[in-house]
Amino acid sequence: MECMHCNGSVEWRGPLSNLTHTECTNCGAHNSQRVDPEPCYRCGWCGQPCDEHGRVLSADEANVMNADWDAAEQVYGDCCPNGNRQEHERQIITREMALDAGCPEMEGMEW
Repeated sequence: MECMHCNGSVEWRGPLSNLTHTECTNCGAHNSQRVDPEPCYRCGWCGQPCDEHGRVLSADEANVMNADWDAAEQVYGDCCPNGNRQEHERQIITREMALDAGCPEMEGMEW
């Protein structure tokens, strides 16, 4: 194990009644072992946080995880059942649509 403070070696120091007691051999910090982040997954199409089977996570579930979502593995999410066929379903925003939205700059953008 590696210390999260100094990258030194962390060893178990016991006793058997306290199995979680560890100590860094370099800086002496207690219970300072680096914890690997939970594996995390995102939909490869829309980026929605998912589990490893593609089930979309709620905002609460995603926030509870100590995850680096930028480094998440991409999976086929249940949120995008059509996969890349969704690209063909996109529309170009017309002038009327942009004006209705109150944002004329959106004209010509994909939606």
